[in-house]
Amino acid sequence: MCTNIKLIFFASFVSLAFSHITLANSQKAEQFYIKALNQYDAGDLYKSDKNIRKAIDEDRQNAKYHRLLGDINYRKEAWPIAISEYHICLELDTNYTDLYYKLAKAYLYSRKFNECFDYYKKYLNIYETDTTAWKEITDIYEASGNILETNFCYNMLTELGVVNKVNQRRTQYIDGHLDLDSSIANAIMAGTALIGMTAEQIKASIGEATDINRTVLDWGVKEQWVYGSPPQIFLYLEDGILKSFQD
Repeated sequence: MCTNIKLIFFASFVSLAFSHITLANSQKAEQFYIKALNQYDAGDLYKSDKNIRKAIDEDRQNAKYHRLLGDINYRKEAWPIAISEYHICLELDTNYTDLYYKLAKAYLYSRKFNECFDYYKKYLNIYETDTTAWKEITDIYEASGNILETNFCYNMLTELGVVNKVNQRRTQYIDGHLDLDSSIANAIMAGTALIGMTAEQIKASIGEATDINRTVLDWGVKEQWVYGSPPQIFLYLEDGILKSFQD
C-alpha cells in the first residue's frame, strides 16, 4: 500500500515536472520566434534564420515556426529549404493554404514544373479570384506550349474582368469616401501605396496581399504585407497604418 502511494506520488511529480519543462520550452521558443520575425521584417535574414532555428529546436511541432523558416529561405531563394519547411508547416497545420502559392513559385524557380502546376491549381481552387496567380500560370502554360491549358486560363481571366474590376474597386472606394485627401485618392487611382494609408486604402489601391506576417506587441500590432513573388514588394504597417515600404 505504501509502495503504491509512493509510486503514484512519483508519477505525479514527474508529470508536473515535465509540464513545467514543456511550458518553459514553449515560452523560450516564442521569444526566439518574435526575435526572428522582427529581424525578418528588418531584412536581417541571417539572424532571423538563426533565431527561428532555435525556436524550432525548442518546439518542433509549431507550424508557424516552420512557416517563417520557409519564408526566410524563400526570400534567400534557397528553394529546397523553403519547399521542405512549407511542407512541414502544412503537415502540422493544413490551414496555411496560402502556402500553395509559394510552393508553386518555389517549384517553378526549381524548374520542377509538374509540382509547380499542381500547387498553382491547388491554390486557385481555393483563391479562385487571385488574378495575379491566374496571369502567372497562363504565362507558364503559354511558354510551355500547352495551348489547351493556356486557353482555359485566358478564359478565366476574361471572366474575372481583370482590368475593369480593379478600376471599379478603386473608383467605388473613392466615391464612397468623399472626404479623402487628394494625395491618397490619386495614389489609389494610380494603384500605388502611400505612407499614411490605412489598411483599407491599401487594399482599394493594390488589392489583397499575397502574404501577411503579423506580430502582436505590448504597444500594438505590427504587420508586414507581401505582394507578388521575387522581386517582391513589402509594406510595413503599425496598428493598421502604412509606415514604410520596401520594393
